[in-house]
Amino acid sequence: MLRRTIGPVRTRETACEGYRRALAAHQEVAPPRRVDPSIAAAVERQTAAMREQSRRAFPETDVVVMRRPRSTPPGPSGAAS
Repeated sequence: MLRRTIGPVRTRETACEGYRRALAAHQEVAPPRRVDPSIAAAVERQTAAMREQSRRAFPETDVVVMRRPRSTPPGPSGAAS
């Protein structure tokens, strides 16, 4: 069984220099992403529609309604449950 020491998680910021050089070289030759404006607009409309439906379904209220707990009728032994 291999045992590994657990250390901090590596991210791009904490990666070794070799990783950073390889990533920079890749980003230089990778073609830029092409975004279709009509698709981007459709995504924006869909996101706005979903947020509106969410707002309607789950309205945020600033007022907290306090309700008194309902009293329960006595159980068969005569004590409240």
